[in-house]
Amino acid sequence: MPIIKIQSDLNRKQRVYYEYNSSDAPLGEGGMGKVYKGRCRHEITGQEREVAIKCLHSDLPPHVIARAKREASVKLRNDNLIEMIEFIEISGQTEIGEPVVRYYVVSEYLHGVTLEQLLSGKVTDYRGDTISFLQRLYERWQRDPYHFALEIIRNLLSGLSALHDNGYIHRDIDPSNIMITSNGKIKLIDFGIAKDLRNRRREFSVHGQFIGRPKYAAPELVKGLVGDQNQPTDLYAVGILLYYLVVGTVPFDGEMAEVLEQQLTKKVPLKNIKQNLLKSVIKKATQKKKADRYQSCAEFRLEIDKLMLRPYPDDSKPIFKSLAIGVSVAAVVFVLIVAMDYYFRVQEQKDVEKKQAYKEKHLNDSIPLNPIVTYEEALALLKDNATAKKGFEEMQKLANSKDHPDSDALLLLSGLYFQSEEKEDKNNVDSLKDIRDRLNIEIDNKKAHALLIEAVKLNPSNYKAQYELGCNYKSGAKRGTERDGDSAYIHFKAALDSADSVGDKKFSEIIREKMSNVKPKKYNLK
Repeated sequence: MPIIKIQSDLNRKQRVYYEYNSSDAPLGEGGMGKVYKGRCRHEITGQEREVAIKCLHSDLPPHVIARAKREASVKLRNDNLIEMIEFIEISGQTEIGEPVVRYYVVSEYLHGVTLEQLLSGKVTDYRGDTISFLQRLYERWQRDPYHFALEIIRNLLSGLSALHDNGYIHRDIDPSNIMITSNGKIKLIDFGIAKDLRNRRREFSVHGQFIGRPKYAAPELVKGLVGDQNQPTDLYAVGILLYYLVVGTVPFDGEMAEVLEQQLTKKVPLKNIKQNLLKSVIKKATQKKKADRYQSCAEFRLEIDKLMLRPYPDDSKPIFKSLAIGVSVAAVVFVLIVAMDYYFRVQEQKDVEKKQAYKEKHLNDSIPLNPIVTYEEALALLKDNATAKKGFEEMQKLANSKDHPDSDALLLLSGLYFQSEEKEDKNNVDSLKDIRDRLNIEIDNKKAHALLIEAVKLNPSNYKAQYELGCNYKSGAKRGTERDGDSAYIHFKAALDSADSVGDKKFSEIIREKMSNVKPKKYNLK
């Protein structure tokens, strides 16, 4: 088979490489290149991981290559963000011997469809196979667009919050850049025009030049005011998206120039929104003045959480307000109104009971889009005395997930089950021993070792897990396994290469010190 192997100089030092089958149908294709499903393999351990490999066209202009590099540089781990792995540049030759540079962007592999594709009825993967979860989700959108919209926005804000907290804004939010995976994750993708607010030298945008999606663009994006673009710029787009998901159309449509003009001058038409609180949320998110919008994802999400508890449309309006119009003062009519009032009150109570019954049934039958909390949320619960038990349960769910087990969760659980005569390492979370004692977790070094193996299998780049596994093989029985210098060296070397690649100098020194007296039989310490 035409297997393409990709390995940069850094990858050689890490003893990893990427590969894909060029005869396979691509996952997607666009102006920048083709995306294939591939694998990341470790040459020594044989461990592998599914990835997506974007193969860029060879004739792209420099600014497009710069965009691809920028996209790959946003390396964050969050349940609601795509994980970017690396940008690879390899020099080579064409078939006739001419020099050529090939570029690749490697990211986590997502099995699913974009929100845009889902809303158009696409529920199949790139092979044409139906994804049952997406089929049910599409039916849910048709049945209850209100709660569907709130779930999408809630998850989107979670990922966007992580992006903002790390100093980036996205600037390109629309349904085509939101991925819904077969295992129930909502992922914000494509960081190609993301802006790093912390480092202006890395800004590629030109002042006065519009970038982004016209139908979702905040006024400061339309004007090209680069220095005025920050978190509320993204939240404007989220407000437009919320409107679209509930109403079914974007507030401003037409030719590009027409849409951009409306984004600057026209208010979002809220008459199509039938729920008062939702109307006020969208109104605030889409204010033309940035200072009048939500200033953070947390503030916006708090309002979404309130909306989750309310029905749609809003039942707060007087049900027979119209009856007051043109009512005669005649006694006969008054009696009639009283009778009608009683009748409609009875009917209203029945409607309320029906809606409540439907709501309870809907909540029981609903499809959880993101049923497990994120690693960061579970960790925060674990560190708090009052919620430690809940945090431990959530961490176990993350580690044992059938669809997407979490390598970091496995590493942390390993630390909680582990105890040694050696000085305890505290690389995963502060005071593991305190948490273990508080939860009365029984020591089991063999179980801890097994969890580490699983963590490394899931993510060979998890250098803290690689390091702990190296320590186990270096020490032997007192750490739940047999002493093995070769295995210790392999895992220390993998840990060191990965730590070096992300610039964790402090941890690199810890690894080097641990490796200094390892005596492998098969490998040199060069």
